[in-house]
Amino acid sequence: MSPLSTFGAKIYVAFYLGLINKAEYDDLVLIKKIRNEFAHSIERLNFETPKIKDRCLQLQTLNNTKPPKEMFDNMDKVRVLFQTNITLLASILFDNIKRIKHLEEYEYIKS
Repeated sequence: MSPLSTFGAKIYVAFYLGLINKAEYDDLVLIKKIRNEFAHSIERLNFETPKIKDRCLQLQTLNNTKPPKEMFDNMDKVRVLFQTNITLLASILFDNIKRIKHLEEYEYIKS
């Protein structure tokens, strides 16, 4: 098994490489726990299951952007919150990687 074969290891490395901040790290750890609950529970779970809902409501990334309340009207609010946090975290990570690659290209051209 390779050192980066687990989601947890990838989260850890992304944080220590500076690709994500502490709040993003914490959210990714919560997402990993939520995913594991769904994958390994013998119970039938959904986003209204208390342990899932509680973890989803702890996600910080989307809350830091102050989304409009209308975004959650007439939908499964917890599921939408979870999915939107994942999308936002993926965008942040891809943007940070892109920025690092741009800096590397700049340094190469500069030298």
